[in-house]
Amino acid sequence: MPRPVAPIGNFVLLLSSPKLESILTAALIPLLLIAGCGEQEPIPGVVHGASMAPTFLGEHYQQNCEDCGASLVYDASQRDAPGRIVCFNCGFRDNHSSDARMVEPQQVSIHRSRNLNRWDLVAFRLPGSDELGIKRLVGLPGEEVTISHGDLFNQGAILAKPLGIQKQIRVPVYDSSCFPRKTKLAARWRPVDEESGWRLGEGVLEFATLSSKIRESGHPEISWLDYQHWRCCAHGESRETLFLLEDIDSFNPSESRKLNRMQDVFVEIELSASDQSLFACRLIRELERVEFLFDFRSKVLTLNRSFEDRKEGSTEKYSLGLSSFKQLTIEISTFDSQLLVLVQGQQILSIPLTHGSGEMAPEGSFLQLGAAGESLEVSRVQLWRDVHYLSNGETLLKSGSNEVILLGDNSIVSRDSRNWPNPGVNKSQIIGLVENPAKE
Repeated sequence: MPRPVAPIGNFVLLLSSPKLESILTAALIPLLLIAGCGEQEPIPGVVHGASMAPTFLGEHYQQNCEDCGASLVYDASQRDAPGRIVCFNCGFRDNHSSDARMVEPQQVSIHRSRNLNRWDLVAFRLPGSDELGIKRLVGLPGEEVTISHGDLFNQGAILAKPLGIQKQIRVPVYDSSCFPRKTKLAARWRPVDEESGWRLGEGVLEFATLSSKIRESGHPEISWLDYQHWRCCAHGESRETLFLLEDIDSFNPSESRKLNRMQDVFVEIELSASDQSLFACRLIRELERVEFLFDFRSKVLTLNRSFEDRKEGSTEKYSLGLSSFKQLTIEISTFDSQLLVLVQGQQILSIPLTHGSGEMAPEGSFLQLGAAGESLEVSRVQLWRDVHYLSNGETLLKSGSNEVILLGDNSIVSRDSRNWPNPGVNKSQIIGLVENPAKE
């Protein structure tokens, strides 16, 4: 059994057998507190620190926003920071940290393995010491990983995260099921046209057919809604001020830094429709506009793309392969300039998008929803952003023939290959792969 020792910094360390015991003095790197195990047995551990949030959480606080009810999660070391906790979803600034509950650090297990792949979560001995940490493997032996405008590249090609990794690393931005109840605020969705079939309820968007929206051809015209994005942070504009998407992060509320514009988003939409309905979604990016038309009559998804630097656009069609549309979940991701669309958990398409820096993202709404035909109801819309890897300009991380590049998911506070004198970590320092036993 681990034995307790005196607190060091903000941590109480648990030490076990001399062979595997370690002390982590760098507060920004998660500590694995491990016990001696056989070669084939998983090694149990406890996460301390914030650098792998949201994938792995050390000791942290959780509370619900006093206005909209959204779940707010933040690092334990941030509770005593000046000011109150700001809701990432509605921007409410008067959440009292005294109302938060302490959540124990996550339990993890380490599986010994030398078979390493990109995006693996690994336990390793920190460079130049016997201390242990958790990071994500982003660069393989002999690679040159470049950080540019928050994204990762290898020899000029963007490193695109698979869907499962996206869901681990994504940062919450908006949830329509959590709407302000204490404060009278403007709607987060606004009809584009004065005459619209949309009715905006509390967390629910309902559409009914308008006869005036029938074109001369007999086909219904799409009624559009604009998403109104608010800058939900402790300083600056009022809650209802429209703003571009930035890398605001509620897990580290006391960190002061320059915010970065973003355009890589993950949208999840829950809706119910009839087989005579049409549902649409638009994402407006720096260099192109992507429009999705889910036609439930023909059971076809039409993808329309238009580009800033050329007159010609493109149109492609995909079969939806569904028999019922009463309850649907649609997922759309543009992480790492890669377009993924899933319906009911089934991937419909995966194609590369035009990559831009995000610094010149267009003004106005970057997300629109539309509908035509018979009535439909959108019961929930959730929005996340991608991680934005911080760097001082364009940063090149080189690994040797037997080394790997490691980064923390919580780029704001993580110390990793960006900070170490030698970015590469020798593979011999890797102990194994880290998993959350509760999710296995």
